[in-house]
Amino acid sequence: MKYFLISILTSVFLLFSCGESQKRNEVKKEKVPYFSISFTKNPAIFSLHDTIEFTLNLVNKEIFKGVASFYIDDEIMDETFGNENTYSVYTNKISEVGDHILKVELPYTDTVYTSTITFRFLSNVAPKQKSFIVKKTYPHDVNAYTQGLEFFNNQLFEGIGLNGKSEIRSVELETGKVLKSKAIDQQYFGEGITILNNKLIQLTWQSNIGFVYDLKTFEKLSSFNYATEGWGLCNNGVNLIMSDGSNKLYFLDTANFSVVKTLQVYDNYDKVDLLNELEWVDGYIYANVYTKNNIVKIDSKSGIVVEKIDLKGILPEKSKTEQTDVLNGIAFNKKTGKMYITGKNWPSLFEVTFVESVLP
Repeated sequence: MKYFLISILTSVFLLFSCGESQKRNEVKKEKVPYFSISFTKNPAIFSLHDTIEFTLNLVNKEIFKGVASFYIDDEIMDETFGNENTYSVYTNKISEVGDHILKVELPYTDTVYTSTITFRFLSNVAPKQKSFIVKKTYPHDVNAYTQGLEFFNNQLFEGIGLNGKSEIRSVELETGKVLKSKAIDQQYFGEGITILNNKLIQLTWQSNIGFVYDLKTFEKLSSFNYATEGWGLCNNGVNLIMSDGSNKLYFLDTANFSVVKTLQVYDNYDKVDLLNELEWVDGYIYANVYTKNNIVKIDSKSGIVVEKIDLKGILPEKSKTEQTDVLNGIAFNKKTGKMYITGKNWPSLFEVTFVESVLP
């Protein structure tokens, strides 16, 4: 009887041990990658619409039991060719610059295994270099720390920053006179503004909150939140478009202010950071580059910088004071087709046209 019990216990122990061993092996097996992806080019930076080449590093070649599928940002790439484990993908279906994810799916028995890798598209064209001509100069409130500038129905509006000084204004272009204003609580640092659906929308810098006002009365109607800092703001007639000081532009739903699209901004060399005050003009977004005397013109579909506008010297040295700060403020008057530029604590606002730079 004793031997019988010992035999039973031994069998149970062995059964339990085998089960545990099998379980450990299964867990271990799950952690082993079946394959990985590596680019033949390092770093993995390409120009938009380049054909990209990569290698599948197979742990077990038997896994290749079916047809591999190739995706970029979850969109399947139709035109793919390869030789052994090296493949190339045509990327003409991709329209935006910036960081993207290549995903490869390989079928093995009744499972499809996946591996991903990130790469980057730069612009495939060099931006045009432009300068400016001042057509006319208007007075501007030298105490206005300009954060947003906007024309609507031939009327100029301005958003002013700094804690305790932030406000929205309507301004008379010819004289610089403030026609109407509304201050916000001193805890908020006012940022960009835009006007859509007869409402004026204002961002704040680091409070993660924006405000919506009635355009005629400046009565505050509501507020909304966002996850990033708030810098510049414009709109395309459907969505708000917001910058946060990075190279990203966020398209916001006007109903709930959720992000519906993120556009990355690149030229043919690198990302373009510090995007600040924004203006929408005929499918393009003009953006001040913070602390620089530059404005970039961005294709709103691709994120490509198509023009760089050098505004160095637009404010004469004799006009600068101790409180003069950086260029910031772009406004396009749809009624007249004229563009206006100013800066933080500048005494002047300029009507300008942008022209091709003359190389020395």
